[in-house]
Amino acid sequence: MINISEEIKSKPYHGNIGYLIKNIDCSLIRKFIVNFEATSYSKQLTNPGPIDTYINKRENRELKNWDIFIPSPEQGNRKNINVNNLKINTIRRKLRGKEPFEEFKLTDNNKVASSTVAKVGLSQSKIDELINYAKPEDKNNPKIFNCYGRKPLLVLHFIDLIDSSETYDIGLPEDMTISAYSIIFPESEIEEQVEEYWANDIWFRQLSLVELEDPDSEENLEEEYYD
Repeated sequence: MINISEEIKSKPYHGNIGYLIKNIDCSLIRKFIVNFEATSYSKQLTNPGPIDTYINKRENRELKNWDIFIPSPEQGNRKNINVNNLKINTIRRKLRGKEPFEEFKLTDNNKVASSTVAKVGLSQSKIDELINYAKPEDKNNPKIFNCYGRKPLLVLHFIDLIDSSETYDIGLPEDMTISAYSIIFPESEIEEQVEEYWANDIWFRQLSLVELEDPDSEENLEEEYYD
């Protein structure tokens, strides 16, 4: 984590409550991504190489300075953790799979971030402008906020699981919290050469305006069930 010398407070940002840390140098973001210990059912998702290569080509241009957002919803019945003097309330997801749990599965559609988190870091006037200029079929698509000129956004998620009975019993041991990250990239002015990768649905959504299906229809979303 980055050492935070100035006091920051958790605030609402276009429906997302949390900490927004501005103007972080790209070198720190790359170091975080390369050293993040990811586990996944898909080995391709644990390899940071393609992301780091993409960032490296733009490190001195549109990806030079980043914002970091840490979701921290209102307290309620939540586990909280302290990271670098920040009190963070975890987001919650329903525990998936069948007992006994040998692995923890967060979602049924590989989605961790809220569909509105891409608005964080943008002004309301810019959001309205992007919605107004979008095609009718894209107006509700969060990818329209990956616009040219915005700062890249790294979202750090600290997650707790609850059991399927929705009684808010903790699905994880008291001393365990799952961490994950999302990245909102601006539209790039650098033309890429075509390369081929094996990718699952979440990678496809990250690189395309096309939504294979409506992810908000899944019951794992925080905003529909737990806030």
